[in-house]
Amino acid sequence: MKKIISILMVLVITIMTAMCTAVPASAAAGKVRAKLNIIPGGVRVYCRVEGDKEVDKWSVMYSKNKDSGYKGYKNISGSQDYYDIDNLEYDTKYYFYITAVINGKTVKSEIKEQKTASFKNLEMMVLNDNYPGFVYVCWNKGLKPDSVSIFYSDKKNGKYIGYKNIKGEGDYGNTYSLPVFEFEKTVYVKLVLTHKGKSYSAIRQVTPPSKPKAISKKSQVTDIVAKAVKEKRNTFYAQDTFYIYYKSKSIVMNADEMFDKYGCFSSVDEKIYTLKDGSAYVRYKVKYKNYPNILFAYATGETKHLNKESKKNYDILKKIIDSEISDNFSDEEKVKAIHDYLVNNTDYDIVNYDKGTIPDRSYHITGLLQYNKSVCQGYTETFQLLMDMLKINSIHISGTANNSTNSGYNGHAWNLVEIDGKWYYIDVTWDDPSNVKMLRYDYYLVTEAVLSKNHRWDKEGLPVSDGKKTYTDEQNRNFIKKFAPDYIYYDTTDWSYQGDY
Repeated sequence: MKKIISILMVLVITIMTAMCTAVPASAAAGKVRAKLNIIPGGVRVYCRVEGDKEVDKWSVMYSKNKDSGYKGYKNISGSQDYYDIDNLEYDTKYYFYITAVINGKTVKSEIKEQKTASFKNLEMMVLNDNYPGFVYVCWNKGLKPDSVSIFYSDKKNGKYIGYKNIKGEGDYGNTYSLPVFEFEKTVYVKLVLTHKGKSYSAIRQVTPPSKPKAISKKSQVTDIVAKAVKEKRNTFYAQDTFYIYYKSKSIVMNADEMFDKYGCFSSVDEKIYTLKDGSAYVRYKVKYKNYPNILFAYATGETKHLNKESKKNYDILKKIIDSEISDNFSDEEKVKAIHDYLVNNTDYDIVNYDKGTIPDRSYHITGLLQYNKSVCQGYTETFQLLMDMLKINSIHISGTANNSTNSGYNGHAWNLVEIDGKWYYIDVTWDDPSNVKMLRYDYYLVTEAVLSKNHRWDKEGLPVSDGKKTYTDEQNRNFIKKFAPDYIYYDTTDWSYQGDY
């Protein structure tokens, strides 16, 4: 009996081993599939691989016949995850498949079909963007017409006037901004696309917005901006758009005035639309600095828009500036005073870090200001915010660093600050030894060469920190704008029709 059991166990083990090792090459390499999207004049093919498999190279093949006639593009780099096939026929069904080389093995996807866009039954949408002067005319994604014409009329069957053989945004994109409307004036828009000598058209009705209440003096702008920044605690330089209707064009606040007055923007651009009665409707496109609600409060003294937590943080920040900064301080003295205050009054949240229980507040200014506990993100955000309040150019840097424990490079954050036309790195976190009351300057106003010994980050386009090169105010502002990460807000200028074709 024991011998029989022993033989059976050997057989079972042998079968299981065969099942584990005899895996088809395609399964071992990772399953590949094609994802298809319509683009102007063709199809974009994405190479998708299950799991974390890396593609050495891949090819995409296509045909109008599912069973034959395939042609395509080979040896596409594995670092490129999609390939555009353009100049395809419109209103035509195509078949696609991908072959990919993964770890030296070639795998093939299933065949997928995709019908290209059609000029027939032209789809059209007209969007008014809440202000007079423009509406956005959109048509089917995937079309690349030979010419575009857009006309308008106050009656559906009336006389149409407008713009013939215009170009859309980009190379015949699928959106066009039509500068024809006034408040509350209903009109009909006619879109005409031509392709290979044939014309395709659609008509839609649009009613621009109701006429808003006009402001009669610049001081009223402050309430509007306060509403725009209300409770924006941690935007990371998010983009926003708001509109102001001025009773007279003569009182319009331009972009530079708004930038200087409110202190909460990293950039401001305005577009002025003058109406027949002399009034003006202005669109402001802005990018916020981090914690714009607090910066606005500091610049204006208005705090009604702050919630309880933001108000408490604001009061502490203001107290720091009032107690640590003198009016006659140079920028370097201001930077040193803030550096010293943060190091002397804050501990790294090492207990929660070791336990893996870091609370959200420790990643932001609340942890540092109200609880005197923070991690690198909290140090960096607070230093950055105080620099913004003091109007000293500074950039938030994210990268990796290798600490003294030699645990390898891990995520880290620090700052780049401009003093007297020269840029320096400053790592407040690393100048504050964990739970030790000691002030040091190992990472205070150091050059790129010094910091690079144990910090890594993307230096492309950043100002050179070598103690020599200087920059103009315009260049400084461009640096800050360029390296302020954006959370993209919905914007109708980027809208494209997503319906069926």
